This record gives sequence, C-alpha cells and structure tokens, in this order.
Amino acid sequence: MPDSERNTSQEFQDLNRVLDAEKAAQAKMVAAEAEAEAVLLSAQDEAREIAARADRRIQALHVRFLAQLEQKKAKIGEEFMQEKGAHGAPLPPEKIKEVAHRFAADLVGVLPK
Repeated sequence: MPDSERNTSQEFQDLNRVLDAEKAAQAKMVAAEAEAEAVLLSAQDEAREIAARADRRIQALHVRFLAQLEQKKAKIGEEFMQEKGAHGAPLPPEKIKEVAHRFAADLVGVLPK
C-alpha cells in the first residue's frame, strides 16, 4: 500500500474516532440533561410538599389563635360586666382603656404595667 493511501486511511480512522467521541459526548450530555430535569422536578415536588405542610401548620395555628382570642374576649367581657354591675353604670373611658390595654397585652404575651 502506498504511503499516500496509508495516510488517507489513517486520517479516516482518526476522523472516525473523533466523530465517535463526539457522539459519545453528545449522548452523555443528553443523559446529564435528563438527570438534571429529573432532579429539578423532584426538588419542585418536595418544595410543594413543604409549602403545603407549612400552610397546614399555619392554618392550625390560626384556628388555635382564634379560639384563644374568643376565650380572652369572653373573659374580658365577664370582667367588664362585673365591673359595670358593681358600679351600676357604664364604665368610664379610663377603665375601658385599661381593659383594652390589658386585652392587647394579653394577646401578645406582655404583662400589663
């Protein structure tokens, strides 16, 4: 076989190796993109689950807070009626303000001064 044919044959073999390597690299890229998409979808599903769980917890806290609020309102109302009954007349504005401050302080967990 003449040298020129041998060189051409070698060049074709080299070119085929390059093309094969390019195809293999392309296949790896496609596989990596598919894996990345799967990871992204999994992370999005997990984020939705976390958000739903947090929402349920917030709703439960809200329900408990409203129940506590109703209890505190009832207690303040009872105290108000006892005070009103003791005086036989509506409470003065200062007493109403005091009761309102006590109620607000109780809601946020602060002791009244």
